[in-house]
Order: sequence, then structure tokens, then C-alpha cells
Amino acid sequence: ETGLVERALIALLGDSPGEANVSATFVEVYNERIRDLLREDCPVLDLREDPQRGPCIAGVSEVPTRTAERVMQLVRMGNERRTEERTAANPVSSRSHAVLQLHVEIPAQPLKRGGARR
Repeated sequence: ETGLVERALIALLGDSPGEANVSATFVEVYNERIRDLLREDCPVLDLREDPQRGPCIAGVSEVPTRTAERVMQLVRMGNERRTEERTAANPVSSRSHAVLQLHVEIPAQPLKRGGARR
């Protein structure tokens, strides 16, 4: 059965015009460290303040994508790299938070007669 994240991706990317630019980042936050889950070596990254964009993660991988299927592939790949530690309730438990971020840019469409965008 399709989960909530995949349904949201299908709704977002299915409704986007073909010329939309979409990129994904996927990071793990564990013990106050941020790791890039889309890189095989999963480097530890720094949170910085950008004057234009506000808080951002310096050096994070941004992977261009156009489909929900590709984003889900990235999520599966990143989930395999997440930190796991044994707990009393679960021998293979993820002890981290994962953050999937999509950056979507849709070029402005010219106004049609009557003020509506096409």
C-alpha cells in the first residue's frame, strides 16, 4: 500500500508542470550531528545561516529529480545508511531523525487574458 510520503510526492510532482525543477536532500540528525544520507560516505555537515535563504546545511547533496519514484529510491537508499542501535524494545531501532527536503522551482507562467495564469 502506498504510504503518506509517497502519496504526497505523487500529488506534488504529478501536478507540477513539466518545466519544474525539483531537487531532493535527505539528512539524518543523530546526537546533534547532521549526516548526508545521499552520499555513500555520509559526511557530518554543519548548519549555517545564509543571508538569502536563512538556515541551511553547508555541503549537503542536492539530487535533481522529476518523479516520485526517484525520490522514493533516494529515501530507500538513505534509510539504509541511517544510524541504528539496539534498544530494549527493538534490536534494530533507528535512533535518529531523518529529514527529506524537496526544493521545487516552477517558472512563473505568463498571465492569460482575464488575469489567470495558464
